[in-house]
Amino acid sequence: ELLVGGETGADVDGFAVRLEQRWPQVAAEIVQRLVALYGSEGERMVEAIAADPVLGERCATGSAITRAEVEFAVRDEMAMTLTDFLERRSRAFLWEPDNGLGAAAGAAACMARLL
Repeated sequence: ELLVGGETGADVDGFAVRLEQRWPQVAAEIVQRLVALYGSEGERMVEAIAADPVLGERCATGSAITRAEVEFAVRDEMAMTLTDFLERRSRAFLWEPDNGLGAAAGAAACMARLL
């Protein structure tokens, strides 16, 4: 049985390319990041960014984390704390050069508005 986000098919890179072609107004690096982290669930965030470009804004200069990702974590994954978002949902704590600390204030502000 497929895990959540596992509906990309065997060609995950091809799935990302199809999303890039469907929504060319969303930056390719954002699409690729969301698909790499969230699999087919990334499509929901890409579609949301295409509908509302504000969601494509980064939480901080130099950060890969977008507002769409924060909103998805809160609304769909039930993230309740900044630590939960940075460590478990976005994996920024593990993969960002500064462990996500640069994006922390922006992500916290977005979470505060939602919560």
